[in-house]
Amino acid sequence: MTIPPIDMLATFSAHARNAIAEVLTTMGRVGPCEENGIELRFVTDYPGVVIPPRLKALYPNAMVIIIQHLFSGMEVRVNDFDVYLQFDGVQTMITIPFGAIFELRDVNSKFQMHLPVVSIAEADKPEVAAQEDASGNVVPLPRKGRPLGDNVVEIPFGKK
Repeated sequence: MTIPPIDMLATFSAHARNAIAEVLTTMGRVGPCEENGIELRFVTDYPGVVIPPRLKALYPNAMVIIIQHLFSGMEVRVNDFDVYLQFDGVQTMITIPFGAIFELRDVNSKFQMHLPVVSIAEADKPEVAAQEDASGNVVPLPRKGRPLGDNVVEIPFGKK
């Protein structure tokens, strides 16, 4: 009997993205505050990313956002989320698929995590990364996405 190999990268990446979704859901309920802040780096030309053309022109490949003080309208779905942020004093709604996120940093601690970007071919396929149970908790499901490029997930736990 042959035992199939475990796809560790896909498994840990799916759980990390589900954790990001859970954190964003909580932040959306709590609202802006000093105690909670998350910095996300994401690919701007990823399918499903919605940002205004002026931001796309400034950040054609990747962009960093900080969700902490000036955000509203957080709506987290299974595969992506919407949030209103201030850019040059203008309230702007953006949409980011979780597969486009390649780095997360907690702005109030030393925690930082790097993720592989889910391949574009896999992103085009409808896929459920998580579901909610009866009490509204996010329950992760196995993710089939394959990373682009390097097959390493870096999760530094020590201080910089």
